Amino acid sequence: MRLVDGCLAGTVYSFAMTCKHALCRVFALLLPLLALLAACGLQRPEVEAPVRVPGSERRLTLDALADRLARADFVLLGEVHDSDEAHRLQARLLQGLLARGRRPTLVMEQIRRDQRPGDAAARRRAMRQGGWPVAGYEPLLRVAEQTGLVIVGGNLSGRQLRQGDALPHKVRALAAAHPLSPPARERLARDIERAHCGMANADAVRALVRLQALRDAALAETMLSVPRPVVLIAGNGHTRRDYGVPRLLQGQGRVLAVGLIEREPGHERLSEEQAVRAGAWDFVIPIAPVHDTDPCVRFREQLQRLRHGD
Repeated sequence: MRLVDGCLAGTVYSFAMTCKHALCRVFALLLPLLALLAACGLQRPEVEAPVRVPGSERRLTLDALADRLARADFVLLGEVHDSDEAHRLQARLLQGLLARGRRPTLVMEQIRRDQRPGDAAARRRAMRQGGWPVAGYEPLLRVAEQTGLVIVGGNLSGRQLRQGDALPHKVRALAAAHPLSPPARERLARDIERAHCGMANADAVRALVRLQALRDAALAETMLSVPRPVVLIAGNGHTRRDYGVPRLLQGQGRVLAVGLIEREPGHERLSEEQAVRAGAWDFVIPIAPVHDTDPCVRFREQLQRLRHGD
């Protein structure tokens, strides 16, 4: 036996026949195959969390999910912003769409509508200005940039959010045409209050609900204004069917939303298990928790440090 160009070649039969027992022969025949896989770099596929289909016991592979997403006009890929795993999965799904002949326009929450960066460097500067962890987005950005996909910003500036008259007319009109239903508004308010660990008062929560709805309208209006198919990259809250961007795209084409949801530290249960079961997303990919401690514990510790000037 010998290695040719890094891969195994040779006559296995005579080697196997030197064994006296059948099991020995089987093992001898398997050894070259294992060596072949190792030498050629053909290792077992990475074990990945199955894609959940809410309301069903079915589980999909990423390839099967990409097959379904390729038939949509609007694909919304959620994320936990500081999860590198989430961004790698987004990149893989984008590659899956490209492999199926789809060349989507990429709309990103992480870039403002008014920034319009013209190249890769400007794009990263724009994201850094918004405080986004650019390094984590590199896998996604590389796939889009190396394949020449159009990337546009979909978020609003702080001035536009603060001053109603600074809002683009189409964004304001879209938000007015699709107001949050009372149950959706209540769920969003509850989630915002939970995200702030119960430390935001009622007035602050109402203001944050309004801002979230305006951002959703801006993202949706951007998606409607660019060539299809369209992929949105945004936080999981923006991609929810009940109170996020999908409700603003109703009747405009086929919409599929994917949530990339953290598992609870030390458990298989998802942090948004109730919303997942209620169908807030069409598909859900479980991801590892970014932190192994309760976010509210970290939040309170940060407040304590701020109060003590640490």
